[in-house]
Amino acid sequence: MRERYELLIQGVKNGTLDLTKPSVYRRFLILKQVKELRTGLSKAVSSEVTKELELGQHNIAYGSYKITLPNGKIISGDFISVSGKNVSKIIIDQIGTSFNKKNIIPEVNRVNKKLGRFKVTRKGGDHDFDRKLFEYLLKEMEKSLGTPLKVDADYQGRGFSRKIVVNSEMTPCYSCEEIIGLQFQEMFGKDIQVDVHGGVDYQ
Repeated sequence: MRERYELLIQGVKNGTLDLTKPSVYRRFLILKQVKELRTGLSKAVSSEVTKELELGQHNIAYGSYKITLPNGKIISGDFISVSGKNVSKIIIDQIGTSFNKKNIIPEVNRVNKKLGRFKVTRKGGDHDFDRKLFEYLLKEMEKSLGTPLKVDADYQGRGFSRKIVVNSEMTPCYSCEEIIGLQFQEMFGKDIQVDVHGGVDYQ
């Protein structure tokens, strides 16, 4: 992770990244917020767990969602999603399901003996922050609708709307991009807008 930060700083120093541009400045704001979240989470759990989690090695994302469903109900909230196998479970076991009024996105559940429903295309991608987040959102939509949703189905024009905003420490990897940009948006198209902003580049 450190190398990614060094590349970003180097880009500012050599002039390839211009801090006066809103898009570049936003990257540093995201990293500042991620640092605060990482420090806060590390302090909130026990010292033994802090060492076990190694939060500095895991990508952290935060953001918000507000989704209108076909039945008129609205689901909304602020969230924190942390990559890594069992990392979310350990944090929730220690401090509960929220931190600083943000929902902590849980681990992906098994469905029909399979880990989640969105397909991943890289080794280790089962526990990426985006996989956890979009599996969670799908489940929350199903709860409010009272009916299951299929990942390979087309729900465009069915009454889904609003927006999801994701701020991630790292820009999405190719597996994350496929879940966000292909699988989820193939389901809902432009009806549910997904804005993703990253801090350091994924390498």
